[in-house]
Amino acid sequence: MGARPLPSRLRTGDSAYARWAVELGKAAFEGFARRSASGEIVGVYWKMSTDLSRPLVPAMGLHDALDGFITFRQARHADKTLTDSGATGLGAAVESLSVLCQHRNWSTDDPLGLGGLLFDASRLCRLPGERRFNDVRLLEELTDGCRNGLIAFLTSRQLNRPASYRLAFRELGLAIGLRALPIIADAITKDRSGFGIKPALRRIVDLLLPYESFSEKIVGFWMPHAQHHDASWQAHQDINDVMLATALIPDTFLSVRGIAHSG
Repeated sequence: MGARPLPSRLRTGDSAYARWAVELGKAAFEGFARRSASGEIVGVYWKMSTDLSRPLVPAMGLHDALDGFITFRQARHADKTLTDSGATGLGAAVESLSVLCQHRNWSTDDPLGLGGLLFDASRLCRLPGERRFNDVRLLEELTDGCRNGLIAFLTSRQLNRPASYRLAFRELGLAIGLRALPIIADAITKDRSGFGIKPALRRIVDLLLPYESFSEKIVGFWMPHAQHHDASWQAHQDINDVMLATALIPDTFLSVRGIAHSG
């Protein structure tokens, strides 16, 4: 449920892609939504069978509802802008996922999870269109959870361990997310009528900004292992290579924001 649109300069402006995104979002939500006996949506399954007939992992991942909530709003905005259709197809899904995102504990000391949360935070504070669904409170909860998680992760001194006790792609995911911190800070500063009016949010982001320097430390540690293709790198080489490439040049990935034109 976490598919993300391309940066605006890579888009064609073809409205068909916006419609397909909405259709795909509807199908994914219907397939992954977990309902109570009364039909109320109470979560989303982490993994489903390929035909969406049964859950393979019944639990809900930390990011599942959040990824869907942000991505579906991006897709809906793109469809509405390009087709003037109103994009009503995702309204129920967005509302349900909004409820699942409320009052969550977003803290995690998993580096890949932290990186994903920081990326989602950077998307949330740059969503196009009107500010809705209590975005300011959600962003405050996300950034606060990231700060708590980063403190726990660094306290564990995992970054001081030998490579054989670490996973490159998970740490590189954190490196990518940390590069989103200036984007979040800039968006808050510019949004004076929304995120910018929340002093507590600004303080949390200011406390997070110094952690960006760990991005270079992580990339610098794994670069020699990638160059020499040692055992710790080869064990997950495909995903390690992709994550390292993104960490080295993260600007295009982090520019994802949901502006619905070919710009």
